[in-house]
Amino acid sequence: MLGHGFLRGQAVRYRPGTGTYGYEDSLASDGRVAGTVVGFTATRVRLRLMLSLGRIIVRAVDPGSLILER
Repeated sequence: MLGHGFLRGQAVRYRPGTGTYGYEDSLASDGRVAGTVVGFTATRVRLRLMLSLGRIIVRAVDPGSLILER
C-alpha cells in the first residue's frame, strides 16, 4: 500500500527500537516521540521528529513503529 496507510503531513507517534539512541530525553510517558510524516518509500516512512530543546531531525523508519497521533 502506497504510504503504508499514512499521509504526508499526518501527525504520528514513533517508538524507537531497542538499541536506538538520541531520543532518550524526548520520549513521552508512552515511550514514543511526536513526529510528522514528510514522505515514504516502498518500505519506510520518512518523519520529521520534534525532539527536546527544539531539535528537529528527519528519519526514515519502519511503519510498524508508528501510531497515529490523537
